Amino acid sequence: MATSKWLKLPHPRPPPTDHPVLSLLSQAPQQEHLRALHARAVTSGLIADTFAASRLVQHFLPLDLRYAESVFDSLHHPDAYTWNAMIAGHISHSSPPRRCVSFYFRMRAAAPRAPPNSHSFALLLKSCIASADKQQAATARLVHGQVLKCGFEDDIIIKNSLMRMYINMGLLAPDARSLFDASVFLDAVSWNTMVSAYGKSGNMATARELFDRMPERTLVSWSTLLDGYLGAGDSAEALRVFRGMREDGVRPDSVALVSALKACARSGALEDGRGDTSVHRRPE
Repeated sequence: MATSKWLKLPHPRPPPTDHPVLSLLSQAPQQEHLRALHARAVTSGLIADTFAASRLVQHFLPLDLRYAESVFDSLHHPDAYTWNAMIAGHISHSSPPRRCVSFYFRMRAAAPRAPPNSHSFALLLKSCIASADKQQAATARLVHGQVLKCGFEDDIIIKNSLMRMYINMGLLAPDARSLFDASVFLDAVSWNTMVSAYGKSGNMATARELFDRMPERTLVSWSTLLDGYLGAGDSAEALRVFRGMREDGVRPDSVALVSALKACARSGALEDGRGDTSVHRRPE
């Protein structure tokens, strides 16, 4: 029988990392084999080891979310790593943000054994960003409140994810902008995110105002502004941005060059022989 090999494991008691159940996990090709290994982990007492239990949960998550949850629910003291793995599993299975948040609150209830960390919030925000649904705004603000409560508001990755979350939900103003304006420290990603958001919304005046205030402009910054003008139908201004990029010593990549060529085509510069020499010139 195919599963007999997985059930007839010896009963030695080596350190958990050397346990035969763990060594066979990566070799288990099907769900039935994993279930057999789970049963063996329970009968051998290995399931009580946090590391071993998290490995089992991780291997089940891609195959069967419900079964992974049942394994998880049987654990006495899951650590933060395993809680985060469950949240990540729900994201990979496209569970709604409220389901991920419910795991988070269960995690909070288990504290101080497994307090949430920055990765926990990064995952929750990823779930909200993926939903891109304004109906999830209450859940999004709940997550934001927990970020503040747990003291992660100054983590720049968390902060940028919060802005993206609000923007994806159509809450550029006031939520994302208020967060941006209240921030003491912002990086290039923060600025680029806001310039892009205003550009996509058609508000190029504000996009340009933010771009001009940027302490440091990267290739992404210039390309974002260029694409904003292109999307707004202002090819002439898009070409001026491209020339400004070259004059600022920023070497355009293939994406920026394609955008500039589109601007040339739309403005008629290619057809009437008045092509922009800064576009046609080979990058240095």
